[in-house]
Amino acid sequence: EMSKTDYGQSALVFVVSHTRPHKNTSIEIHRTGGPFTLVPMLSENGKHMSSVVWMERTEDAAALEKLSDAEFQKAVQDRSNGVLGKVKLQSKRQSFPIISALAKNIGYARCYLIAESAHVVPPIGAQGLNMSLADIRWLYDRSDDLMSKNISTQYEASRRPDMAQRRQGIDALNRAAMAKAQSFRDLRLQGLKLLHGMKPIRQGLMRKGLGL
Repeated sequence: EMSKTDYGQSALVFVVSHTRPHKNTSIEIHRTGGPFTLVPMLSENGKHMSSVVWMERTEDAAALEKLSDAEFQKAVQDRSNGVLGKVKLQSKRQSFPIISALAKNIGYARCYLIAESAHVVPPIGAQGLNMSLADIRWLYDRSDDLMSKNISTQYEASRRPDMAQRRQGIDALNRAAMAKAQSFRDLRLQGLKLLHGMKPIRQGLMRKGLGL
């Protein structure tokens, strides 16, 4: 059993090639509706490639799905701000609903839930991946004792606070990204500028996100 939040958002997922190299860097562009994320992939036939996760309100995502390939590619080019040069669609579009969820029990009687069997968050800042890696690392460090009931209880007590905290943080970021009111948009912009301009804070948040 899981507690769930439905955001009324969808993520369009697809692959593009682009004229500029991504330099193995993931890029998130935040606008009203949700972030547009470019995830680096290996080059293919000499082409620079990235996977794209484009979050929008469900009705807006549905409208984008109905565009022709040429129209959609132009929309992707505009939405990417040209950060990777000229883009070209390389795959079909897929759409997934955006939810947040947390299992009510993640460790009980020698049973352990990890990754998306335990938690689901909107794809922002790769926090779903980071949480999953933290689950695996916690269990790996105690691999010799996993059949002990006490360890499953410890897993529940240790990992749940981190899962809940990250879920809450991503929830706040996502709701800020969805906000349409100009005052919220201005606040979001100022917050992003502040984080970008203060290197120690930015690096601290990155280390926190990675679980370091």
